[in-house]
Amino acid sequence: MKGSYRLGAESGFRKNITTNLIGIIFFVSAIMAGILMVEEMATIDAGIKEKFYSGAVFHHVYLFASLAVMAFSGGGIVIILYLKTRSLARAFQEKQALMDLLQPRMMAVDVARDGIGIVDHEGFIQYMNASLFKSYGFDGPEDIVGKPWTMLFPPGEKKWLEEESFPVMRRKGYWQGQCEGLKKDGAVFPQDITMTQTAGGGWIWSVRDYSELAEATMISARRLAAIEAAGDGIGIVDTEGCLTYINRALMNLHGITPDKLPLYIGQPWENLYNEKGRSNIHDNVMPHVRKFGRWKGEAPLQRLDGAIVWAEMSLTLLPDGGIIGTARDVTQRYKMEKEKQELQSQFFQAQKMEAIGRLAGGVAHDFNNILASIMGYAEFLMEDLDEKSKQHHFTRQIMHGAVQARNLVEQILTFSRRKQSIHTPLDLTSAVNDTVAMLKATMPPTILLDTQIDPESAIISADPTQISQIFMNLCVNALDAMETKHGTLRIHVQELLRGANSDMACAADDNLPEVNYAPAASFIPGMEPAGAEEETVLTMGRIARDRPYVVVSISDTGIGMSREVMERMFEPFFTTKGMDKGTGLGLSVVIGMVAAHQGAMLVKSQPGKGSVFILYFPEAEKEKARKEDEKAIASAAPLIRGSGRILVVDDQRNVRDVMMEMLGRLGYEAESCASGGEAIDRLREKPGVYDLVLSDYLMPHITGIEMATEIRTDFPMIPIVLISGHAHSELETAMQDNPSIKAVLKKPADSETLGRTLQNALKGHKSAA
Repeated sequence: MKGSYRLGAESGFRKNITTNLIGIIFFVSAIMAGILMVEEMATIDAGIKEKFYSGAVFHHVYLFASLAVMAFSGGGIVIILYLKTRSLARAFQEKQALMDLLQPRMMAVDVARDGIGIVDHEGFIQYMNASLFKSYGFDGPEDIVGKPWTMLFPPGEKKWLEEESFPVMRRKGYWQGQCEGLKKDGAVFPQDITMTQTAGGGWIWSVRDYSELAEATMISARRLAAIEAAGDGIGIVDTEGCLTYINRALMNLHGITPDKLPLYIGQPWENLYNEKGRSNIHDNVMPHVRKFGRWKGEAPLQRLDGAIVWAEMSLTLLPDGGIIGTARDVTQRYKMEKEKQELQSQFFQAQKMEAIGRLAGGVAHDFNNILASIMGYAEFLMEDLDEKSKQHHFTRQIMHGAVQARNLVEQILTFSRRKQSIHTPLDLTSAVNDTVAMLKATMPPTILLDTQIDPESAIISADPTQISQIFMNLCVNALDAMETKHGTLRIHVQELLRGANSDMACAADDNLPEVNYAPAASFIPGMEPAGAEEETVLTMGRIARDRPYVVVSISDTGIGMSREVMERMFEPFFTTKGMDKGTGLGLSVVIGMVAAHQGAMLVKSQPGKGSVFILYFPEAEKEKARKEDEKAIASAAPLIRGSGRILVVDDQRNVRDVMMEMLGRLGYEAESCASGGEAIDRLREKPGVYDLVLSDYLMPHITGIEMATEIRTDFPMIPIVLISGHAHSELETAMQDNPSIKAVLKKPADSETLGRTLQNALKGHKSAA
């Protein structure tokens, strides 16, 4: 447009000059023609005068000639004026067209959003549009036009423009870049500037204030920095399902290092997950996102290093069809919640165990009283009857049944943890061999027994009866699991130098657990089964990290157990057997006895593949074990019948009668009382008559300990022996606080045990007497 306008202007200018020249030529020609005609007419007039004698004719001819000359000259002037007027009109029209063309363009420049200014070759401002003077904070062009261009820039920028930008503009004709502008009030703002050199040596410059853009960029940068520093993982997925961005937290969550990041950006976002995770996304997550626009949930994630972490994830559908996702590592919270659930479960289990233990203790106490009568009278009959008689055989069967009943009570008391066993050095290999010998006589022929005992001897401090019960319970359970098919029962014994080197390392502490420690079941982290048919690993109890252990493994190829069964297998009375095949006390009793030996248990099982029970018993020092064994052998002495008067105290008449008969057979004189209060009154009525008090521990109104305390006040020299169906720590404390209590007998007691206990208790009393 500019070129076409310039061309039209030049053409009109040329036409105007031509018209003027023609007019001047006509005008000059007309004047010269008039002068020549006047001179010619004068010549003609002189000749006419000479030729024509008549004056009238001369005057007419002269007038005509003058008029002709004047008419010719006037016509030329008219023509010249006409041509001039026409040229001026055409020039005005062209000027008006030029103004019509320039005016909207000037208006566009003046109202442009970008600031535009013109500077002359001396660096003075000639023009500024509205945007430009507003950008610099001036009220109008009059405040800045005619002033130096450099006043609009800070000193540092002026030097930089003169040294860096101007040389480029003069060489290339233009320059473009960013610099800072200086406002009227002294404020500095960022601007994008372009300078174009003009033909006169000046230049035109345009300015764009990008303060808002810079602020927006700064805000975006800060937000991006906040996203990068966020603890939650954040990722963005485009409409094609490809990952476009993940922050550092999400990289750490998935175990992605910076050098591996290019392998995921621009790729399907499901690549962050394993095959199972991708299947869950396609089948469950994405349908929910498309339907509701968002999804939130928790799921396990497998990192690139194979570790499993739990994440709380959220997906939100964007308006363009993309997705923004967040993920938070909640592994610690998951573990804490799981531990909390396990602790709650352990607490509830402990409550149940405590309640059932109290019930079992009460039942055992009453049952022991019954057994005391049965076993006592059976023992009397066996002593009195001829060994070859049928009655003696019948009595022996009665005694055998009573012993079995006593063993059952022992299991109940062990389960309730109210019985404290006596631990002596025990060779565990011998106990296992004894168990194997009994099993061989009762096992079905379809079951193969495979034993592997590595050490020649493995000494632990244990109760032999309880150890046998542990092994027999586990072996019987294994046989029951294989009763409908062929299978193999494996028993393996080995020594372990350090508990930290075992499969129980995850449950290792610095010290052995307390004897009264209540073991808790815990599934090993990371080994929970992904499916119902996979192996489950469970620990029961804790071990010492640096202590040597004897490890006994009992495994079968039976039906195995699911996790649901393993979660309940240690509950009292829980069993998967039929009503005629088990009581459900077996494993409850086993874990109680294992805990009593400061041991632990590891259980592995898989449905259809069998189960493995691994027992850990702390190993005792062999030298110490031998000395204790020798001491126990040396201290054993044959029963010696005694003499003296003994006061028997028990609230059960049948128990009193049996004890008095047993004492009489042992050579003692005996009297009985039905309560502790009656016994105290009897002692006060007959001071010095009785040599020893033999009393039950649990009685109405006053216990055996309370009675012993009151007796000691009045009769400090009389020894007291307590009989209890279950030993309490309270009894041990009472023996330490009250020296009059010489021993605690386990109910029901046989004649041999009773005689030996009384002999030891009376030695000090008679020597004092």
